[in-house]
Amino acid sequence: MQFLGRLVDRLGLIAAGIAALSVLAMVGLIAAAVIFRYLLGHPIVWADEAVRYLLVFMVALGLADVVRRGENIRVDLLLEALGLRARRVLEVLGLAAAAGFALALVVLGVEMVAFSVELGLTTAGKIDIPSAWVEIALPLGGVLLLVATLV
Repeated sequence: MQFLGRLVDRLGLIAAGIAALSVLAMVGLIAAAVIFRYLLGHPIVWADEAVRYLLVFMVALGLADVVRRGENIRVDLLLEALGLRARRVLEVLGLAAAAGFALALVVLGVEMVAFSVELGLTTAGKIDIPSAWVEIALPLGGVLLLVATLV
């Protein structure tokens, strides 16, 4: 189990790094889009779409690291009012719910990616790439979240 914990730590760190790079890329794209639109008069028509795709990857890949570090959003006021045993039961129930959500992300995400690949779907905006390239973030994030939750 210790090996799995270290593996999840490393994967979480890599995923968090990719998520952080996504944030930097989003900020850069938005800044460039503003400069090109308002100062140069030539808008970057694909920038908003690219930022949306980066946001999907940022959230999907960053979620596992947040759960791994125990920094996910929760109502501590209720937990602090309970005894130690009741607090642990609620925390286990919360982790079970997170694991169920992660499993649903994996299963439904894989189905969505397979469907997009089978039909050859592409994105509908200015960036014409296979939809599966964006959709793959969901099952990847789900796998990372599931493993982080179980550990």
